[in-house]
Amino acid sequence: MSGFAPRAQSGWRTSKHLSEVTGLYDHRNTTREIEEGKPKIAIFSVGAIEQHTAVLPVGTDFMVVSEVARRVGKKLNAYVVPTVPFGTSYEHRGFAGTVSIRPDTLYRFVKEMIVSCYEQGIMKAAVLLGHGGLWAVKPAIRDLNYEHPEGMAIWMSPFDRAIRAQGLLDGVMETADQEVHAGEIEVSCMMAIDEETVKMEYAVDYVPDVSREFLDYVPMKAISPCGVWGIPSKASKEKGEKCLEAYAETTAQYILKSFQDIASAKSTLEGRTDCQ
Repeated sequence: MSGFAPRAQSGWRTSKHLSEVTGLYDHRNTTREIEEGKPKIAIFSVGAIEQHTAVLPVGTDFMVVSEVARRVGKKLNAYVVPTVPFGTSYEHRGFAGTVSIRPDTLYRFVKEMIVSCYEQGIMKAAVLLGHGGLWAVKPAIRDLNYEHPEGMAIWMSPFDRAIRAQGLLDGVMETADQEVHAGEIEVSCMMAIDEETVKMEYAVDYVPDVSREFLDYVPMKAISPCGVWGIPSKASKEKGEKCLEAYAETTAQYILKSFQDIASAKSTLEGRTDCQ
């Protein structure tokens, strides 16, 4: 019917935008709420569906990075796009439940998601990596920045960012230097997110006598038959909560500083006429 305008009716109640309650925008918001809210940053995240021993669910990477993205979104009042569950998990082939995609598939997926946000005016995009094998995201971000200089796209690993921040995990995680897969950190984080999914009765501590790059040469089964690389017995729910908050805080800080630095560099480039 032409000329229709929504109006309050008896029995209807007006509700706050969900973002007023949650502090972020996500898939639960309406398109109108997102348009009116005008979030300036889109938070993307990529996880993995892969074995995490008999202790953790195959969705661990997906669940952890989704929680970190949610916390980062609240700190930045950003639009948090649902996490991509699948990553490149070749190294976990042979374990039941692992689902992997090709690097070129992930490359295209990341680029197309970000461009779709550019098209609606969200010109800053940050991609959070929830799995160590997501190297295809880096060239996707690089190509995107040169193909679409009107936007800004960055990537980061919350785990690496928190580890590099001096003191953030000191006194919290005892074996961070030995953690690669399903160890103290991941088990602790999952305890904080959904303790019922953690089966500590199956926990086995094991640190292979090789360096991490061996996962580029042979599958995990050849290095650790149980699929663990770390010390899960040291995990606790309290450690997990502290770790998740450290991830979120360092990631949010990095995102803000990166966008500020990129904008400054672009401004300098526009005003430069020679090499001086």
